[in-house]
Amino acid sequence: MPKLFTKATGAALVAVVAAGGLTMLALEAPLAGANAQPSQGVTVSLRYACTSSSGGVSTADVVLTGIVPETVAPGEMFSIGSVQGTTTFPSRVAAPLLAGGRHSVAATITRFDFKVSNASPSVENLGPMTVDAKLEPGAPLTFTAPGLPESLGPFTAGSAGLTTITPANLVLQLPNGTMSCSSPTSLSGHLPIFWQVRIGSPAVVPLSTFGGVGVAVLAGGGFIWHQRRKRKVVAMMAGAD
Repeated sequence: MPKLFTKATGAALVAVVAAGGLTMLALEAPLAGANAQPSQGVTVSLRYACTSSSGGVSTADVVLTGIVPETVAPGEMFSIGSVQGTTTFPSRVAAPLLAGGRHSVAATITRFDFKVSNASPSVENLGPMTVDAKLEPGAPLTFTAPGLPESLGPFTAGSAGLTTITPANLVLQLPNGTMSCSSPTSLSGHLPIFWQVRIGSPAVVPLSTFGGVGVAVLAGGGFIWHQRRKRKVVAMMAGAD
């Protein structure tokens, strides 16, 4: 019976395995970790019901944008990056602040909770942070967060499925009192009120991922083995004649 595995075929297979190993090493870096996951900018918009410490009632329109990973693996850590946005109150909230002759006002967001499903922690507070706004007669009071955008998280993904991250209670400390906001509803029917991340199994690398070189290496190795085996069989048949 012919010996199909010889020193020559062994050397060829070692070369193939080595080349394949180099290909896999090249692939490993971009596939590992949450930073390799595709992400997208997603805007959420909400309207809050607010009550001031003096007993006044108002609304607050909150618009947030964040960079959200599209898919993570179960148990993987991830964050919502570059979170930034605005909080807008009606002009009547600004009126008492204008009485002091101010042209701008600073406030502190002491709490900005986010409720999280199918991931931990289940609640994350983005505060405290300082925000500021310009004061103009008759104009809404819009606070923006100065400086670099914030990162929300990290979170640990739960089981396969979906996780949602929804803005919840919001508390601002203004120069003339505290504004407590809750029960957010959709501000626009075209924008979501939460961020959503899909939790799935780790990606399976298809053969096409190896590219033309990787596929050629694997196919070439098989061809070499086949040709050596074929020549061996033909030589044996010639010797038998």
